[in-house]
Amino acid sequence: MGSATMITKNRAFLGRAVRYLAAECGIRGFLDLGAGLPTQGNVHEIALEEAPDSFVTYVDDDAVVAAHGRALLEGDPRVRFLRGDLRRPEEMARAGDVYGNANAPFEARPGARIARFFDGFDLVEPGLVPLNEWRPGDDAPPPRGGFVPVLGGVARRP
Repeated sequence: MGSATMITKNRAFLGRAVRYLAAECGIRGFLDLGAGLPTQGNVHEIALEEAPDSFVTYVDDDAVVAAHGRALLEGDPRVRFLRGDLRRPEEMARAGDVYGNANAPFEARPGARIARFFDGFDLVEPGLVPLNEWRPGDDAPPPRGGFVPVLGGVARRP
């Protein structure tokens, strides 16, 4: 599957997940780790459309991305962009062209390793699945070849 198709599938999953959390679950606080530069169809746009009282924080470890992200999102107190690295939680605590041309490399992980990210959380149905299988809309075309090699899931803290 080409990178453009994967990007499209990833964005569609993101939209479905954020809509579900904001509209159906009443979630109002969103944290997007490894966010990259805000473009179209981002977490804040979707969340604020569904629930204008939402608050979104983006985090990325690239200094240029964080600076541009802050500049792009300036003016809306419901949205902020921080520089931080999930792999360095002490730094995170102090911080108070996607894939091929990304500012961070794409790292393939087996499903069992991805599932560990959800340890201690309750996975929302249908669980950890290929992106196109997570609550697809009626208008979602099937993936070419029938399989999307990227897994995603949504979980809630119990």
